[in-house]
Amino acid sequence: MGLSGYIGSQPTGPSSGPTAPITSRSAIPAKWVGHHATEFHADHAALGDMFQRLAKGETIYNYPARLRHKNGSLQHVLISSSVLFDDAGNFVHTRCFTVLAPANV
Repeated sequence: MGLSGYIGSQPTGPSSGPTAPITSRSAIPAKWVGHHATEFHADHAALGDMFQRLAKGETIYNYPARLRHKNGSLQHVLISSSVLFDDAGNFVHTRCFTVLAPANV
């Protein structure tokens, strides 16, 4: 299981949730930056659940998800994520690490 990448998301408003655009602070391809997470996540309900948990300050470890590969296939992944909040308690951005899931997940 190898590290697939780091993806961050910044809210665009109080209810932006999983439609926030993707930003990057690492080797994420430029073609992903500025797109919405819903374009890559096959399970929008799971993505919404992750954002709700993150907005409450939870840290997510190994959350199972399905992401769309550029060839259209689905990749089973595990996502670990947390949120950076500013001093006023505002959601600044996520820190999200994604790894390919083992075959039995």
